[in-house]
Amino acid sequence: MQAQKRDANEPAIVQALRGVGCIWIPMDRMAGFDAIVISPRTGTHMFEIKDPAKKWALTPAEQKRKQEVESTGGLYCVVLTVEQALIIAGYM
Repeated sequence: MQAQKRDANEPAIVQALRGVGCIWIPMDRMAGFDAIVISPRTGTHMFEIKDPAKKWALTPAEQKRKQEVESTGGLYCVVLTVEQALIIAGYM
């Protein structure tokens, strides 16, 4: 089995979110997003972490999941920084 490739900035984002009381539920790579984040302030979101230091694009699976989630009124968030994650979670 291949190890999951994670972005270098993910641990800092996870730590910051957990530090303010959010729940981080990691997903496997077939899910089309990195985690479900549950914020006491703003509810449930799907987070896809991308490293701003690298060129990136959503994969076809991520694009499909984003479209599915948003078509039902859900929030699929592409997150690049700790600050951005905290804003989405309602802590900045």
